[in-house]
Amino acid sequence: MEKNPKSAGSQAKRQAKRQAKTQAQAKKPKKPRAKRNEITREKIIDCAFCELKENGWQQWNARKIAARAGCSTMPIFRLFENMDEVKQAVISRALKVYEEYIYGGMREEKPYKGTGRAFIRFAKEQPWLFKALCVSEEFTGRSFAAIDPTIGSVMREAQKAGDLQGERLKRLHACMTIFVYGAGSMAASGSHLVPSDEMCDTLMSDVFLALKEYYRIPPAPSEPPSETKTNQPQEQNEEGERRK
Repeated sequence: MEKNPKSAGSQAKRQAKRQAKTQAQAKKPKKPRAKRNEITREKIIDCAFCELKENGWQQWNARKIAARAGCSTMPIFRLFENMDEVKQAVISRALKVYEEYIYGGMREEKPYKGTGRAFIRFAKEQPWLFKALCVSEEFTGRSFAAIDPTIGSVMREAQKAGDLQGERLKRLHACMTIFVYGAGSMAASGSHLVPSDEMCDTLMSDVFLALKEYYRIPPAPSEPPSETKTNQPQEQNEEGERRK
């Protein structure tokens, strides 16, 4: 029985395609898988931190971390109790990076101003870490004020620079925090409205000096009620008695 030439030709084409696909897969380099003894807690934390630093927390998960480490997700759950333990280690690593920026700013000629400049620089250079720690509570589960390891040192520098104490010191620092948070958020988002470093320094100095002057002015004493107002009801009563 003779074969259909068209059918034979189609079969030959399909076979040629399969062979070409097989050869292409053989040439394609496979991603090396890490050996079991190469996957350590430190390696997982490094990969988890890099994933947050480069891509943010919204797609941060075990699968992405495992792909970066060159393994399956199994070693992660063998070395860690759960993903929350990995997350806490990453938050600690991120806070150490933040500390390096802030304490580096404190070594400047004007330490308190240096911390503000360092905060904005951290936001600009580490946008995803800034957003994860300082802007949203979605990743850390807490406000940044509750986990900021530098707040005590920064407040001491604010007291020295502002020559203030108590409630007035807190208000001055709160206002400066609003300023640097605004500038930092614009820098982290890549906004074209972010002023130059020189202009940002100038504006920060203007705001600080104005606040310092304002909070150093003593509050006006409460005025006692005037005698005219105090005696007015009595005078009206006396006038009423005379009319009677």
